[in-house]
Amino acid sequence: GTRLSKAIRCDNEDPSIKGYWGAIPMLDKVNLWNKYKIGSPASNELKGKTVVCVGGGFTSMDVVRCSIREGAKKVIMLYRRDEKTIIRNTTYEEYHEAVEEGVEFIFHSAVERIVDENNKLKKLIVNRFELVPDPDGGRPQLVKIEGADFEIECDFLIPAVSQAADLQLLPEEWDVKLTSWNTLLTNGRDYMTSRPGLFAAGDCEYGTM
Repeated sequence: GTRLSKAIRCDNEDPSIKGYWGAIPMLDKVNLWNKYKIGSPASNELKGKTVVCVGGGFTSMDVVRCSIREGAKKVIMLYRRDEKTIIRNTTYEEYHEAVEEGVEFIFHSAVERIVDENNKLKKLIVNRFELVPDPDGGRPQLVKIEGADFEIECDFLIPAVSQAADLQLLPEEWDVKLTSWNTLLTNGRDYMTSRPGLFAAGDCEYGTM
């Protein structure tokens, strides 16, 4: 599968900052406790806190809705595109159910910088963007609105922009060929990789869908 949370690519992004919590580890904690009573409740960390999730797909929807259910005081999803796109990426029902549960969506926005104090997350500096039509009829471009930056004080930042395949278990000497997405390249017939006898399928072949 693809279980490594990708970075959101902002200034001062450091996974060691307290409050920076990858989407997959966060959801693992929620599921392992609620399904199998392994670990401890995510509510221990999230109850009464302000959570900001960056993303616009099913994983980010899982993050924000689970955060609400684990007792977070305020939950915000930042998304670079618009409401129509997030509905297309997920479903109409899921988006509106999240709104009804109390998730706040801020569209056309992206984190510029993480601000920490003694390696603890304090706030986010966020840019606002506008969609500018392409004169040639292509996809509208996101253009930063100068002077429209704003800050969000929060306890947790959870990146859910996408996931990557964790291929560290493969010995380097195997020299397995990868795709341009850093997933395992197969022959397109029987899922064989470039190493005879090693097969791949699912997210580690095609990436996130």
